[in-house]
Amino acid sequence: MGPGRDMRRVLLGAVCAVGLAGGGTPVRGESPVSLAEAVEKVLGRSPGLASASAQARERRWAGREAKRLRWPSVRLQSAVTRGDGPVYVFGSLLQQKSFGAENFALDFLNNPPDRTNVRSAVEVGLPVFAGHELSDGERLAGLGMAQAESRLASAVQRTRFETVDLGLKILALREKIRRLDERLADVVEDIESARRLKEKGLVLGSDYYAAEAIQSGLSAWRVRWEKELRAMEKSLNVLAGGETWLAGALNEEFVELLPDGGWEETALKNREELRQAELGREMAEVSLRRAGRSILPRVEAFASVESNTRNFENNPTDRMVGLRATMALGDPAYSARRRRAAAHAEAAAAQRNETEERVSLEALQQWESLQGAVESLPLLKGLRERARKSLEMFRPLYREGRQSIIEVLRAEEALAMAESSYVDALYQIHSGQARLLLAAGRLDGAAVAALDRRLEARP
Repeated sequence: MGPGRDMRRVLLGAVCAVGLAGGGTPVRGESPVSLAEAVEKVLGRSPGLASASAQARERRWAGREAKRLRWPSVRLQSAVTRGDGPVYVFGSLLQQKSFGAENFALDFLNNPPDRTNVRSAVEVGLPVFAGHELSDGERLAGLGMAQAESRLASAVQRTRFETVDLGLKILALREKIRRLDERLADVVEDIESARRLKEKGLVLGSDYYAAEAIQSGLSAWRVRWEKELRAMEKSLNVLAGGETWLAGALNEEFVELLPDGGWEETALKNREELRQAELGREMAEVSLRRAGRSILPRVEAFASVESNTRNFENNPTDRMVGLRATMALGDPAYSARRRRAAAHAEAAAAQRNETEERVSLEALQQWESLQGAVESLPLLKGLRERARKSLEMFRPLYREGRQSIIEVLRAEEALAMAESSYVDALYQIHSGQARLLLAAGRLDGAAVAALDRRLEARP
């Protein structure tokens, strides 16, 4: 192919891109970022992760709160009362330590004047036995904190995968559009050549219009892909919090995979969802024990200092220490409470088993899916090469008048479809690796960096 044809293809491709897509691909940003950098930007500003992080902090403080319930508590009480009841006045005089001989007069005892009493008390309480309520509360708080932290770790991996998958889709669409533009540039030139020949009567009108139909079909692909690309790039900009031009391109360098069968065991060891289900089962067991102990007595040691005064000129105090015990003699809800907790524990155990089965199946399915994509790649490469060879054979035959323009454009269409399928397979393999790592609970920053290093940077 000569230099003149190369230049013509470039110009025709540019015109086609602008005319068909309404403006071409987005302008490249000033500071392209790698896939790993884009992931870190998204993780750094994700509202969902901020919420999960706050929930983890909430559960951490809940654990500290539960532990501090064992500490002594100090309660302050104060009350101001006034009355003329004989018992009230007689008792207030005694508490204020101001009772005198004159208060034994019958008229005073039966009709005492109004009396004011200001009662102030400080009481220190220390739980001695709470029916294991405190230890169970600490255990539940600790399990809840671990579960919240596990949810945060799981949310980070999901967000990391969603960003990786979005980035790979962007790179795949860019590559598909780039390859399709090459085909459209040739198609535009072939259609123009056929138009001139049709005017001379050398090409049938039916073939010419059929060729234009193929061109319209390829152009429709580009319009759809362009819109999808713009939507995905805008989505990445929103997630990353600003304009983010993703650098790189898909290629055939793939992450080294574990042997068949190893991923299920890895998933059962590392998946946060399974850890959350196990923690939920333990929490349900603690709640069941707690429900069974709810009728046990509660014992508290206390010490108090109380003062009673009329006008604060004299402020005598009284002291008291002791033990308080409370116990319900009958709890109509006890049986229902225990059965509800037992049903919850049974459900949590079943959910844990279901999660284990699902995690194992997900790892197995993702492994098999990835293997299928890897094994199909050579076939798609062969399809692409055969389609390219077919086009190379049709083109000189068309120039010699031995083939119709429709056959050339069908060959162009077949090559465009083959190249699209090939790029889709590359995406499925790269994304399949990320999906497999997510299913195994190993999609961390190092794994994303390893995936990113295998994306060929395009100037």
